[in-house]
Amino acid sequence: MPKGLWWIVDIASFCCWIAVLALIFGRYDGLPERIPTHFGLTGAPDGWGSRGSVFLLAVVASILQIMLTAAPFFPNSINVLGERTPAKINAAIAMLRIVKLETMTMMVFLVDGMTRAFHVGMVP
Repeated sequence: MPKGLWWIVDIASFCCWIAVLALIFGRYDGLPERIPTHFGLTGAPDGWGSRGSVFLLAVVASILQIMLTAAPFFPNSINVLGERTPAKINAAIAMLRIVKLETMTMMVFLVDGMTRAFHVGMVP
């Protein structure tokens, strides 16, 4: 991806992070006391916790978003194999941006599943 287009990936991951926070804070009041915290291979919940456990996801998502956004501004902290070349550093930064977008996208689906499961009859 050309260097100037990475902002699209950064904005997309930022929007996913905002969506995670919006889902958590927007749906919190309507959550039952017991919500799913783990989902099996079939997508059915198989682990349960208190509704306050969704705030842990907000904290984790925020820490990941901040750390993965800050990392490219500190290229000397990025570890690469072999000789440190600008090409390797740029590839590592590109990978961090992609991982950030993937992580935030997965967090959106996880939080949506946790906060929506009781609406579709998955909560006993």
